[in-house]
Amino acid sequence: MNYLLLTLSLLLLHSSNAFSTESNDDKKVAIVSYMSWHLPFGTLNGCNLWKKNGILYRNFKESTYHNYPVNKLNDVVTNLDPISFANSPVGKGAIEAELEEIKQAGFDVVAYDMLPDPKPRWPTLNSPAYCNLALFDLFGELGIKKGLKLTLLSDIKNLSGDYPNAYQFNESEWTQAYSTIISRYSNKDWYWKLNGIPTVFQFGASTGAIKGKKGGEAIVSWLDLISNLNKESEKIKVFLDVRPREYEANADGFKKAGAIPFLFAPGAPYNFINNFMADLRAENDYLIWPANVNYTNKKIQVHLPPDFARIDSLYSSAISNNSKAIMFNTWNDFGEDTDAAPSKDKSMSMLALLKYYNSWFKTGKKPITNVSQIIIVLPKYRFARTNSRAPKWGGGANEGEDGNPGHIAYYWSNLKVNGWIKVGDSKINLSNGVNFGKTVINQSDVVRVDSFIGGAANINIQSFELESDRPNTPGRNYQYILITEK
Repeated sequence: MNYLLLTLSLLLLHSSNAFSTESNDDKKVAIVSYMSWHLPFGTLNGCNLWKKNGILYRNFKESTYHNYPVNKLNDVVTNLDPISFANSPVGKGAIEAELEEIKQAGFDVVAYDMLPDPKPRWPTLNSPAYCNLALFDLFGELGIKKGLKLTLLSDIKNLSGDYPNAYQFNESEWTQAYSTIISRYSNKDWYWKLNGIPTVFQFGASTGAIKGKKGGEAIVSWLDLISNLNKESEKIKVFLDVRPREYEANADGFKKAGAIPFLFAPGAPYNFINNFMADLRAENDYLIWPANVNYTNKKIQVHLPPDFARIDSLYSSAISNNSKAIMFNTWNDFGEDTDAAPSKDKSMSMLALLKYYNSWFKTGKKPITNVSQIIIVLPKYRFARTNSRAPKWGGGANEGEDGNPGHIAYYWSNLKVNGWIKVGDSKINLSNGVNFGKTVINQSDVVRVDSFIGGAANINIQSFELESDRPNTPGRNYQYILITEK
């Protein structure tokens, strides 16, 4: 049975170099965050609930996400619950294929985002913990066979079909949930540890993860919680999502608790991220640098275009500051367009991109390619007027989109010789090695792309007066074209 076709492009991405995921904090580690509700065979809306048409997303027309993968599964039985389906041959095959893609992209660790759950749902639990620990265990057991380890990315709250009005933990519930992680995973060989200590990433630590607390008050509560867990001996290593003001006020508290500051902010300006992380690096031996390419949040109407200068700058700064680890956000957050997974809109482009940057990060040397590759990103839509804007974050301006939205194309290449690309009326000369940039494209509804290694195609772009006029899921979306030398 063919669960997921690994195309020639993916095979070209394969590298025989396997990177160790031993629990040693001297190793350079590439981490990717993973949303547990976007499984490789369907979408969840609760701890064990399908989203409407969730299991049929690979048929694309049934999907509410434009960039979901469209490789269809065979012999799908739609009356199974998600956990039962995951343990079926088809479900396991889809998970294994996705884990293989994650490994091909150069990652070592998957930070698995789970929602807090106050109700014990598994026979071995009798206290608050997380949704889908059974699926987490399955991913861990299958991941270690691919050379991957897993860790927990603990989400801020549970807003799902189980808790439509949202459920947030108090300090006692968080303590019980973390204690469950310690007891359940300290001895699991597939769980990512630092010098034998299991790790956890806590998202939204200062923005509402503890019920009724935000800002500095919340950080103080988190540090007390972690200190109490590690009172007699260090049992858990927590990466605490924090903002500059809260960290500066509690830097000594972080050291006393043994917590590590962490920044999960895919909408923040990359210059701000680099400066803040460099300051943190001066005070912390172990640090995880965040990275991403683009970001869209339709709820608050903010948008960052896929400008490859962003990922290049973030990885470069992580390397120059000798960061021990880097986390790319995300593998599969299709709702915010930060996804890297192969899909209809993004093709295999992000795998090529991330394979390069993860190799550079872990070896300290820019990889020299034997096969030229080019990524061209064009808008799917153009608008005379928009509703969304570039986010302002941390008191600084963000990288916006020059010109009218929908009139800019972005490109990245890694070439073994000098070459060129054509995008609409523009011809761009490229040197050997890595190139990236952007160019204005013509106003027609069809844009021609071509390159010195082939890949000529006509790309359609739909036009709307206003961004919110677009039906279904308004927003700015892009189509990625990967051209690989044959």
